Amino acid sequence: MCSKRQRFFLIHCIGATLMLTGCAFSTGPVQYPETWAPIESVSTADGCPNLDGEYNNLGVESFPAESGAPPKLSEVFARMGRGTGLMSPGETGNVWPEMADAASVLIRQTPEVISFTFASAKAEKTTLVFRRYHFNWFEKRYDDIFTCYANETGARLRFLVEPDSHFSGIPYIFVDAGGSLVFLLKASDGSLVVQWRNESVVIPSVLLGSHMRFNSIWWQFSPRGDAR
Repeated sequence: MCSKRQRFFLIHCIGATLMLTGCAFSTGPVQYPETWAPIESVSTADGCPNLDGEYNNLGVESFPAESGAPPKLSEVFARMGRGTGLMSPGETGNVWPEMADAASVLIRQTPEVISFTFASAKAEKTTLVFRRYHFNWFEKRYDDIFTCYANETGARLRFLVEPDSHFSGIPYIFVDAGGSLVFLLKASDGSLVVQWRNESVVIPSVLLGSHMRFNSIWWQFSPRGDAR
């Protein structure tokens, strides 16, 4: 079995490989819905979508429709906080705060930090703060980190923490890894979009025959004050 640091290094290398080959933008067979406002094509100077603003906590639409009603944004974060993989809070002994029964979420964004403040109708608040990813071999915590990807189609912000994940393999023979990744995007109508992407990758010691699968669910959250 690989050590924790070896597994992190392998995951980092796999992630870097996927980003360099364009897989950071892969969605699988379920593409971003054409009936929604297009993804904002302009990113911030640091390559992130401009998410700064206030949004309704309850999602307004899911795609594909058969995936069911959209969740609350606080539920998306709660699932990330309950994850059990290498990047989860529990892996390093951290506990995310319980989400308030929120009506809205305020996002404040700088190049190095992004915060999410969930506020209830009774003014009860819960804040989660994430820092930008900078590779550090001696990093001790991964659940509070984000990174951004940008290309001509727009930008997306990804959290390193995964709601679901698996990792197995035999040293020097193959690696089997996968799970659910959570991305945030901004639509041109001001909506916040969550891409929940399930993925799996099997990489043998010889790269020939590597197999990757992606599939996405999309959720839309309207700006605060939007009547949708």
